[in-house]
Parts: sequence; C-alpha cells; structure tokens
Amino acid sequence: MTSRVSSAVGLIITFVILALTCPHALAGTVGPCAGDATCSGDVGSDQQTGSFVGRGGMVLPASSDLPSMSREQAAGCQSCAWRLQSVCPYASGDDICVGATLGCPPGEIRRALLRQLDPSAGWEFVGTLCVGGRSRPVLVADVADRVRDRFVDLLPPPHPSYQPANGALVNLPAIFASGQRDGVQRDDFVLFDLPVHVDARPSWDWAFGDGATLTTADAGGTYPDRRVSHTFTHAGQFTVSVDSSWTGTFTVDGLGPFDVTGGPVTQAATLAVTVREAGGQLVAN
Repeated sequence: MTSRVSSAVGLIITFVILALTCPHALAGTVGPCAGDATCSGDVGSDQQTGSFVGRGGMVLPASSDLPSMSREQAAGCQSCAWRLQSVCPYASGDDICVGATLGCPPGEIRRALLRQLDPSAGWEFVGTLCVGGRSRPVLVADVADRVRDRFVDLLPPPHPSYQPANGALVNLPAIFASGQRDGVQRDDFVLFDLPVHVDARPSWDWAFGDGATLTTADAGGTYPDRRVSHTFTHAGQFTVSVDSSWTGTFTVDGLGPFDVTGGPVTQAATLAVTVREAGGQLVAN
C-alpha cells in the first residue's frame, strides 16, 4: 500500500511540475510541433528537441501506465504518429527540468508521449513514461522487419518423396509426402530486448504432371497415410511439383498478434515419378 501511495504522489508531483514548467505539454495539442516538418515521417530523430518520431503501432514499455491509452491500443494504432520528447521541451541546451526523473528507476528519465492521429492535426499529449536502458518504446514495424528474416530461417525446406519408391502403378494410388511437418511451426526469440513469439502456418500445392492438382494443409506421409495421394491412369515418366506456402503471425512482449510482413514465403521442389502398368501373374493352386 505504501509503495502505491508513493508512486501516486510521485506521479501527481510530476504533473504539477509539468503544468508549471511546461504548460503546453498538458494541453490538447503541442503548439510548436503543429506543422513542424521534424514531427513527420515514418521513423526519425529530431536532434533539436531530442525527440523520437515514429509512425504506426508502438510497443510501449511494460512499466507504462498511461491513463488515456493501454499498451494494446498503442500497439494497434497503425494510423498514429508518435513523438517522445523531454517532459520540458522548452529547456535550453542539454538542461533537464526538475520533473524529468521523478518516479523513475535509476538510469531512466521521464518523457512526454505525444500522438498525432491526422497529419493535418496538432499533437495530443498522451501521458508520460520512464525511458532508459532496456525500457524504451519500439515501433511494431521495426520488430516486423527483423521477424521476417527469422521467419524465413524457421521454415524447413521441402524434400518430397512418394511410395511405392520403386515406381507407382497405373490405377492404384501413389502416396506423396512433402518432407515437412503439417500444423503450426513455432519459434521464440528476443528482439530489441523484447520476447517475440512466431507462428508459421503452411499449405501445399501439388501438380502431378498429368494435369491433376491438389491444394492441402496436409504435409503428406508414408503408407498407410493417404491424405496426399494421386492415382495415375497411364504409364510414363511424370514430373511432380510441390510448392510450400507459409504465412505467419507474431507477438511481441505479449502484444499482437501481428502479421509477418512481406506476404507468404514460397518454397518449390520437384520429384520424378515413374508409373508402370500393373502386370498380372498366374499362381498355381
């Protein structure tokens, strides 16, 4: 109870200091930022005010407790532009106003978070949060760019095969396998000091070389698994192709899921299949 009261008192003191030293920060918009070219763009840094500028969903530190916006809302706001700057944006030079470290752990500084919903509108004050070290906001788009590379590395290559291995028989089903696993493939790793979880979901497009095709979410297998099979109606040599298509989603620090960007990842492989006539044989009683 004592720690909660202390935190609340610290936050109240911070807002009082903001109101006295930085009155524009608590207004509905921040006047000097409205129409300022340094406040636009997808990602950048305004060296004059020491502010961070970003556009799209943003992952706020887990310690953030903004009264007007949850972490989920910030991460899902794709149309938002963000500005993270000193709680006292009008301090000269490298000065830090007295309220910058109130209520923050050692090594962190309280910053004002501003949001712009429309490029033609001013900047709205959302709240303040402590930033420093590993506690910092990260754009979802920056995480997505790194996730794409890890996503591609996660995917196993196709190694198609068929049975009977010594040749399929006319009018009898040949069984095919992609050499991959069906179902969701998962991976966990860390980006920007944040835990990331990825789910990859596959599908397969088969072309059997005789005009027949099959699209399935089954990876195929060996006998007696006939989920991926095909019956050839005449003998010959056939080139069977299979395309694996992977789509994915990811979560970052428990937020999401978000789509893996860049569209599906496709892998292609081919397989030479020999089809023979089934010969008859007389057997003596």
